[in-house]
Amino acid sequence: MNRIKIKSKKVGILKLKYLKILNIKNWKCKNVYLNPGAERHIKEKHFMDYNMYFNKISYIINNPDFIGKNPHIPNSIEMVKKFNDIILLSIAINKNGFFYISSMYSIKEHQLNSRIKKGRLILAP
Repeated sequence: MNRIKIKSKKVGILKLKYLKILNIKNWKCKNVYLNPGAERHIKEKHFMDYNMYFNKISYIINNPDFIGKNPHIPNSIEMVKKFNDIILLSIAINKNGFFYISSMYSIKEHQLNSRIKKGRLILAP
């Protein structure tokens, strides 16, 4: 059986100032990609967030309210945008140096405040 390879799609471009502030290393380009598996994950695990905010991924990348790093994943980026809900966009870097969306989901106000207090998130400049 022949398998059709479905390519990732470009969903945004990271700002260089964010990469510098977060001290992100080993990246090849500022493009952010979404592969079909990540989209499926978001749709299955975070259905309500997917329905309301999936079409806002590019907007979140360009206009985050907060940026930060996941301390457990090297060279990861977290971008947070406040809408009616607080949406966290998780971006990772693959072994080839390309950024891709790994997840997107809503967080509560106290979770946002905790991440700010711990220094995990900062106001986006």
